[in-house]
Amino acid sequence: MSSVRLEAAIPVLPVRDVPKAVAFYRDRLGFERRFEYGPYAGVGRGPIEIHLDGSAPVAAPVTCRISVVGVDALYAELSKQGVIHPQEPLETKPFGMRQFSALDADGNRITFAQPV
Repeated sequence: MSSVRLEAAIPVLPVRDVPKAVAFYRDRLGFERRFEYGPYAGVGRGPIEIHLDGSAPVAAPVTCRISVVGVDALYAELSKQGVIHPQEPLETKPFGMRQFSALDADGNRITFAQPV
């Protein structure tokens, strides 16, 4: 048996303006600023961390998925912030996930999903 254990993944999302992106994640998505160093920052909510890279070219938005418990309550919270992706409201998918997506200020899609 291998002694290797993968413990976490931290997505790095391209953003145009790091301070504005940090403020968006804090004020609209409920994350806290964990660090900010020049054109790079980290935000987190509970054990989830997302890095924001202002030096990466923003050619196209990217997507990340976050597994959650309490997806209905999170949807209710974020619906009030006006960040829900218009084509991806909360619904139960045929593949067994209850999920929705939010868009950040740079168009990156964050999908929050919970097994049903």
